[in-house]
Amino acid sequence: MTNPNESTYPENVSAYCTPDDPKQGLTKREYFAAMALQGMLANTETDYRSCIKVAVMAADDLIIELNNTNPNEH
Repeated sequence: MTNPNESTYPENVSAYCTPDDPKQGLTKREYFAAMALQGMLANTETDYRSCIKVAVMAADDLIIELNNTNPNEH
């Protein structure tokens, strides 16, 4: 299951954090949204404000689809 609030790279983050520190780095949801936004903004004529909500919705949809897909089916 893909948890949107888990760190993108938990093994790297844990090496730099003490048990008392909050986890650092991007969550999976933030990372997926950033990647979607990056792709949308590759079009130089795109207004970034119109893409922000779409990028977050795309990240949420990707997480839902990842959780609904059986990895052994591919």
